[in-house]
Amino acid sequence: MIKLTNVTKTYVGKNDVHALKGVSLTVEPGEIYGIIGLSGAGKSTLIRCINMLEKPTEGSVIVDGQELTSLSTDKLREARKKIGMIFQHFNLLSSRTVYDNIAFPLELEGRSKQEIEQTITPLLELVGLTDKKYHYPSQLSGGQKQRVGIARALANNPEVLLCDEATSALDPQTTKSILELLQDVNRKLKLTIVLITHEMHVIKEICHHVAVIENGLIIEQGKVIDVFTNPQSATAKEFVGSVISTNLPEEIIRSFSLSPVPIPNSNIIARLTFLGESANDPVIASLIRCFDVDVSILFGNIDYIQGNPFGILIISISGNEDSLKNTMDYLNNKNLKVEVIGYVSTND
Repeated sequence: MIKLTNVTKTYVGKNDVHALKGVSLTVEPGEIYGIIGLSGAGKSTLIRCINMLEKPTEGSVIVDGQELTSLSTDKLREARKKIGMIFQHFNLLSSRTVYDNIAFPLELEGRSKQEIEQTITPLLELVGLTDKKYHYPSQLSGGQKQRVGIARALANNPEVLLCDEATSALDPQTTKSILELLQDVNRKLKLTIVLITHEMHVIKEICHHVAVIENGLIIEQGKVIDVFTNPQSATAKEFVGSVISTNLPEEIIRSFSLSPVPIPNSNIIARLTFLGESANDPVIASLIRCFDVDVSILFGNIDYIQGNPFGILIISISGNEDSLKNTMDYLNNKNLKVEVIGYVSTND
């Protein structure tokens, strides 16, 4: 559906700004694709290159089989009708009602009043604003304004919906309702959605794939579940840690060695990552029952990603050398990720 290949964007001036530096990514039809990065990372420039509000300096942008960078002005205008966009600050016309704001792009197309009404009525129902039809933006909450923005973006029956920090101006509860609406739109309309955000919980809630952008480069991308369970870059680890904490208290960290090899007479400190059905396995009980070891839980957390249970345990395992070896062999053969993160000396 969307394919970017080696896209660069340079703003030429006294000091050239290289906003994008050879970005490549592919968004499959019907998926929700998230692009996350800190302020100034290039994510807004990237999403605006998809609908050519920003023309790339170099590279290819293909949407639904069309190479947008090579289109004439008229053909690009036609192509953009299939690419809806919603914005952080809603961009509604204050002098127009909810109905008239949604109708605006259809009026520009020269649609009849009957056609416009037939289009808008089901959209109002979809976004839950039927009773706000004749309200003005000043009479709406932030979440309701964003719902108007979503309905307006859907008015031309697009195949792609771009979301530019669509929830950043909203409170957590309203953010949740807007994300649920976007999921509903994705399912019901089979719409491909690309959203940019600096909030990892947005990615966690609704995205299928994610790309992490930093200094104009995609430094990591993949399935959301894979990036959450095994982030590779420091930036991705920081984002994941913002919603799924694995931090131990400093007092505990100071008590163990980060040596990559066992120290004599030591307990093992291990991080266990559970995914899917393995999150429900009684692993700790099995260790104590089957092996001559003592197990202490230092940290534990369970969450859900794309409906899949995802858990983290950091444990201390003590026992003799043979029992510790057998325990680690057992854990490594289970359907979970095992990482030894340190050792604690048992010497007095």
